[in-house]
Amino acid sequence: MTPGGASYGVLILNNEPAIRMELAEKIAEFRNAKLPVVFIGTVPDREAGFSDSARKTERVRQLFSGVEAAPNVAAAIAFLDAKAAPGVRFRGASVPFIQKRLGRLEAFFLRNPDPEAKQVDATFAASASPEMWDPWTGAIQPVDEFERQAGAVRIRFELDPYGSKLLVFDPAARHEPKSRPKPSLSEPVAIGAKAWKLQAGTLNLQLPQLEDWSKRADLKSFSGKGYYTTTFDADAAWAGRNKAVLLDLGAVGDVAEIRVNGKLGPTLLLRPYRANIAGLIKPGMNTLEVVVTNTLYNSISARSKDVNNFPGMPGLSTQPMPSGLVGPVTLRVQ
Repeated sequence: MTPGGASYGVLILNNEPAIRMELAEKIAEFRNAKLPVVFIGTVPDREAGFSDSARKTERVRQLFSGVEAAPNVAAAIAFLDAKAAPGVRFRGASVPFIQKRLGRLEAFFLRNPDPEAKQVDATFAASASPEMWDPWTGAIQPVDEFERQAGAVRIRFELDPYGSKLLVFDPAARHEPKSRPKPSLSEPVAIGAKAWKLQAGTLNLQLPQLEDWSKRADLKSFSGKGYYTTTFDADAAWAGRNKAVLLDLGAVGDVAEIRVNGKLGPTLLLRPYRANIAGLIKPGMNTLEVVVTNTLYNSISARSKDVNNFPGMPGLSTQPMPSGLVGPVTLRVQ
């Protein structure tokens, strides 16, 4: 158990050839108390510090004498499977996850580290009903489609490119599964295909197509806000209580603020840069403004010769980072 109160059933050390003697003694204490300790690749055999290292190294070797390491991660997982049942089992594609028990709640945070969407079929070690929690807005939405199994719940869902989901099982909010009609998604409609206006610093540009700032001589060292403007036509059929109009900005570096017809929409910080703008549009012609802010990196890296003269400052790459609204920008009706 950590000072914060989190408890763990297994301790894993992955390729740690050197550790402090005090840590080795604590790990040996855990092992004597029957806590499974898994070493992957190598068992620590020397002191990590410099003070009295010969004596402490001998002590580390004594504490771990006869202990063997799992040769690889696959072997370690096989051992773990026998010692501690996993909180999530995947059929097909698996994704990284974090599991936390918060009082009576079982929480699972899953993320997609890849640029392609993933269809996830997962069985969670939980018996309560699942809810989807939105960490950005605080909204809680019951998950309707799931399957109860013996001491577990199976859910199938899609994870957006670089997207994430926070699933929480709350015994106090039990509900039964029910099926919903699958949402249909229209073909994407390109936005700004004719032209974009961009104001960045002292530059006022007419862009026939979107372009990464780092690819342009006049913008590659620019750090700050870029103000993009274009227009698009909205079909009257897009309106309706059961419809979402999804604006997808594509690639962005790094933060995007949205306005439609002068009305403020969401600020998008993470991929996928996507938002429902159904409440902001009107039938006919609409104005879309996207304010993109990048980091200071490109401005600093352009002056890297000066920066690198400071003692202790690591050399910075002179290659600028992708910045601005790169797109493609599309609309889809769900």
